[in-house]
Amino acid sequence: MARVAIVFTGGTIASLPDAATGAAMPTLDGEAILARIPGIADLADLEPIDRGLVSASHMSFTQIVESAGVLQAALDRDDVDGAVLAQGTDSIEETAFAYDLLVRSDKPVVVVGAMRTSADPAWDGPRNLRDAVRVASAPSLAGQGALVVMGGLILPADDAV
Repeated sequence: MARVAIVFTGGTIASLPDAATGAAMPTLDGEAILARIPGIADLADLEPIDRGLVSASHMSFTQIVESAGVLQAALDRDDVDGAVLAQGTDSIEETAFAYDLLVRSDKPVVVVGAMRTSADPAWDGPRNLRDAVRVASAPSLAGQGALVVMGGLILPADDAV
């Protein structure tokens, strides 16, 4: 079974509605997100790595570079076959392009997010994250650079909009 590192940074995929305002607030860590997704542990040996809880619109350049370093460190390990970075969608195309430039590995690198919070009955996080793990586990997708996986699509970083 493939081993996939999943770096969690926050965003809607990690959000619940704030009790006072109803606004989506990044709240869930990696373990909590994975626990809400039936069957995901059957797809690969998963290694969650928490990097904070930030909305994508508030992600700084420093945080993007640091996350690229975390991805690189995971992918440099012999026991890791691919990596996923779960984040907010406000800047997913920009960060995916940055990871495409900053992360040097032939192993699959996948950026994923969600448009709906986990409190929404139509939460798209489970499908998107399961698809991302499948892509990160696929040897046939090695050497493709960073990919964005959402809504049943696999997009190269420079084609994501």
